[in-house]
Amino acid sequence: MQGWWAELASAERKFTSRIGSHSAITEAKIIPSGRSGDDNHEALKRWPDNQV
Repeated sequence: MQGWWAELASAERKFTSRIGSHSAITEAKIIPSGRSGDDNHEALKRWPDNQV
């Protein structure tokens, strides 16, 4: 599943919501990212915390 939000606050709410919705799925990984000036994506957070 992917999504794009212009506002960081919206992305933060979705991140928390997705954890609640998908926490029972063992394989679930939730990684919001931001786009840098060179168009690369950088992970802002990760769930679960131990995901690389």
